[in-house]
Amino acid sequence: MLFDIFVKLYVTPENIFALLWSVVTIVGMCLIFHAWEERWWKSLIPFYGTYLMYRYAWKKYKWLFFVQTAFDITGMLGSSFMRKHITSNLFDAIKTYIQTESIDIDISISYLLGCAAVLLLSMIVVFLLTRITYVKICESLGIQSVLLKIGTFFLPQIFLVIDYVYVKKKAADADGKETLNGK
Repeated sequence: MLFDIFVKLYVTPENIFALLWSVVTIVGMCLIFHAWEERWWKSLIPFYGTYLMYRYAWKKYKWLFFVQTAFDITGMLGSSFMRKHITSNLFDAIKTYIQTESIDIDISISYLLGCAAVLLLSMIVVFLLTRITYVKICESLGIQSVLLKIGTFFLPQIFLVIDYVYVKKKAADADGKETLNGK
């Protein structure tokens, strides 16, 4: 009975797709770390895996990892303050309505807009920085194809795997040519 409820609530096409999408992302990053000759499991360690990704992708500008982390934290704080402001004021409004049967909602629009602006700005910065980092990953692997870079920018989950296959095929072709030239 409980299993049936679990299946009905959580095993939906959206959740299955999200799980598969997450698995493809994890596999892609593990393969990229392998291409960098790092242990694949390092990509799974929170913060450290991201730091290594920035170190290989940005080289001199690896400090951008700290910029992204700061914007991530800022976005989380903006979202948290916004949620707390709305829920606490709504609970106060419900309490007031129960006691006096009058509606008095005291939600500061300027506070909400400020939190929303901080959240939006941090989301945009993190999105662009992450996507540019994915393109820099292509460059760190020696990928010159503009199509692969564009694909990695827009669909990094899939194109990180494609980038790895491309790099390995290119390395295998180069090894084959060296063997032929060595004879």
